[in-house]
Amino acid sequence: GEEGAKWLFRLISYSPENGTGFFCVDRNLREDSCFIMDMNKNEILHDRINLTGIQYSAVNQTAVFIDQNEKALFLFLDENKSLKKLNSYQATALPVKPVYLSDGIELIYLVQSVGNNKNAYIERIDSNRGKVIKRYDIEEIKNIDIKSIAVSPKDDIWAIAEENGIILFIDPEEQEEVFRFQAMDEEIVDMIFSKDGKSILTIGRSGLISIWV
Repeated sequence: GEEGAKWLFRLISYSPENGTGFFCVDRNLREDSCFIMDMNKNEILHDRINLTGIQYSAVNQTAVFIDQNEKALFLFLDENKSLKKLNSYQATALPVKPVYLSDGIELIYLVQSVGNNKNAYIERIDSNRGKVIKRYDIEEIKNIDIKSIAVSPKDDIWAIAEENGIILFIDPEEQEEVFRFQAMDEEIVDMIFSKDGKSILTIGRSGLISIWV
């Protein structure tokens, strides 16, 4: 490695069922690259990944994440250790963490039109088949800077967090906004619904955690 550089290895996610680890390497406190490793065999499976927003589902033993260099969603099949790039029609993936729906198989993530960074859409994916089920065209999210998404336990409400701390609640069936409020005075980096769907937890850029009922 670079002489005098300070390196830090971070474990991002781990699958105990198959011994798969997802790591990122920091050089001088800045992320340099990420890789996927078979911990049982001490073998690197895939490397040089600019990984963000990894999510793992034990239901079908798959992991999904956004590669910021490729601007695409990637699907990792833990059973056979294969990695698949999912191409979106005339769109690229936004660097926002994907979210599995309640069945642990379908998931949603954000894309934007090629050549128009103001046109954002939500795509619904079947992770078993690696196929797009539906693209959601929601007018209220097209011209905002989205930083985080969350799905209620019944999948009937989706939360969209703007950079300015506002949360929009979306009805996916109607593809329209039903409510919004100013949750934080800073960027929301992550959020999650409670198990009963009656409250939502938000995490701000500063590390502040809030629960909204």
